[in-house]
Amino acid sequence: MDKDIKNVLDKDSQKVLELLKEFDGICKDNNIKYYLTGETLLYAFCHETMEPKAFNAKVLMTVDNA
Repeated sequence: MDKDIKNVLDKDSQKVLELLKEFDGICKDNNIKYYLTGETLLYAFCHETMEPKAFNAKVLMTVDNA
């Protein structure tokens, strides 16, 4: 994990980001499409990181990919 990001995110947010990266890898490996939504999408788009106090990540999948 990037050193600068570690300094900004609290422990829970770091774990959420770690799990989201693992989820992303699984989806890529299996050609599964998903989309970020809500605050997760907003922070990823605007700040290229997780919300500093995030305790969850919001993702959407189509029924075909669930």
